[in-house]
Amino acid sequence: MEAAKAVRYGDVTDDQAFAMVTINPAKQLKIENRVGSIEVGKDADIVVWNHHPLSTAAIVERSYIDGIAYYDREKDLQRVTEIQREKSGRSTTDSSPPATNGTQAAANGSQTTNGSTIGSQTTARPAPAAERFDLKGNADGPTWAITNARIVTVSGPVIAKGTIVIKGNRIDAVGANVTVPAGAKPVDAQGATVMPGMIDASTDIGLNEPGVRNYDDVTEILPFDQMLRTRVAYRADSIAIPVTRSEGITTIGVRPGGGTISGEIPVMNLDGWTWEEATLRPSAGLAFNYPGGAGGRGGGGGGRGAAAQPQGPDPIKTFNQLLERARAYAKQPATRQVDWTLEPFLPVLDRRQPLYIAANTEQTMRDAIALADRQNIRIVLQAGADAQKIAPLLKQREVPVILSSILSLPPREDEFHAYPYQTPAVLAKAGVTFAFSSGGFQFSRDVPFQAGRAVAWGLSHDDAIKALTLDAARILGVDGQVGSIDAGKVANLVVLTGDPLEVRSQIRHVIVAGRDLPLDNSQVELFKKYMAR
Repeated sequence: MEAAKAVRYGDVTDDQAFAMVTINPAKQLKIENRVGSIEVGKDADIVVWNHHPLSTAAIVERSYIDGIAYYDREKDLQRVTEIQREKSGRSTTDSSPPATNGTQAAANGSQTTNGSTIGSQTTARPAPAAERFDLKGNADGPTWAITNARIVTVSGPVIAKGTIVIKGNRIDAVGANVTVPAGAKPVDAQGATVMPGMIDASTDIGLNEPGVRNYDDVTEILPFDQMLRTRVAYRADSIAIPVTRSEGITTIGVRPGGGTISGEIPVMNLDGWTWEEATLRPSAGLAFNYPGGAGGRGGGGGGRGAAAQPQGPDPIKTFNQLLERARAYAKQPATRQVDWTLEPFLPVLDRRQPLYIAANTEQTMRDAIALADRQNIRIVLQAGADAQKIAPLLKQREVPVILSSILSLPPREDEFHAYPYQTPAVLAKAGVTFAFSSGGFQFSRDVPFQAGRAVAWGLSHDDAIKALTLDAARILGVDGQVGSIDAGKVANLVVLTGDPLEVRSQIRHVIVAGRDLPLDNSQVELFKKYMAR
């Protein structure tokens, strides 16, 4: 993937990029007479791939060193299957087929936890519709159109050659036979693909930016910070914003960290002079870190602050007490004095907003679902690879998942090396709604490539695109505004050549709230500066 990024960002050819990880380092190490190319007389160090090695979807089938097979994917999958059978106490003669790409078996969803039987109850009630929030940015912008485009609407069929009319910050019309209004400026896509702007469902962009500017507003010190309005702390001039935006990401869920409840999670567009202009939804819900179950990036967002847990009283007991107080508070007359300790819980109690619970272990995920059952509240799990272990339960309880980065190591040494890559396919097969996330501003640019790796390991291409767009919007409660290309929605769009999930594809335009934004950023400026040296 790193070599492929040189094609995307460094203006090099495929052959030049591939040489950077084969013959070039061999020359630098003075061993090019033995390795780095396939020639008679050289060491038989050979890799067999199922796709072009620079493709995001490429998987290694076998690796040979000195002619000896040190890795065989099918044999490794069989090894993992045998380990799982041994762990579960089943005979190794069990007739269950070995796991293949994206089809590792998920654990049974039914279990009794903390005295509450879960997995056998009725499906959770549907959530109320999210409140409408009128985006302020570029509301009075001009009318213009993208023509001659392959349009991936996500909500409907792909339009092979169509037009999108943009008026102000919204999509005015889309279709194969749409006419460009008189006076509107047409932009010819020249057959390129137009898709909805992608969404990083959990990151700390706008709250955290180490380096020369050095600000960090991710984590507060109190154990319960439900009263914090995260959007007010959002830095609309963060240098991470144009970097992330140039990768086709136009919307983010901003998760604060620290304590048991870290504050509200706003949904922000990656454009605007101020936080008010960037706000797409003031609060999608509250960030909740399940005790013992969160862990920095692995917790699904909030950066390093997500792992912090308060000392003292049992946080779950305290949380239950706060909800009981909030229920009593809600019954008081509308003229009551606002109690900011309790007020943020009201949309959670009436199920307008969920708790976004960071929980990484299988047990804490089950405990979080049991907590939601007892309190009759909605939750979204922010979880790592082990979410696949409870996929049937997640589907049964209609619990969506925001995955922490799948570009990570397996949680246990005896797991298959691609265990995190397989998680999205397992969830999709079970019918669980999920989205991808970075957890931090440093990694947001890799979110589309997470989806590409998931496709390599069994996720369908369409499901990967939905997880980056419409499903992420649904989880954040903004699917009425973004996530698909439909008339009336906010005009967040990406124009690119090639597959959106491939590292080597080139992004040509990024439109946020109807504004065709420049693709320059601090990293591009540095690249140009030193290439001109």
